[in-house]
Amino acid sequence: MSDITVIAIDNSTRVHKGNLYVTYYTWTGTQMKVYAAVSTNGGTPWVSNAVSPSTANHDQFFLWLNVSRNGVVGVSWIKLDGSSR
Repeated sequence: MSDITVIAIDNSTRVHKGNLYVTYYTWTGTQMKVYAAVSTNGGTPWVSNAVSPSTANHDQFFLWLNVSRNGVVGVSWIKLDGSSR
């Protein structure tokens, strides 16, 4: 698995201009779960939330983060749901 933390800044001219965003994953005891955190004041403090629904029951990894020129934050990841292909 990738252990890369991704960080982005909102460079738009919108209301969240200057916000810092970071994505990371952590072991919850039953699965790897992706989180996103935001800082509105240069990195102190950070507010973090899970990005997938609470009902998600699969490992999440190889995450990525981007902020569009319009200030839209996008987080993506690959899920491992245990199905065979």
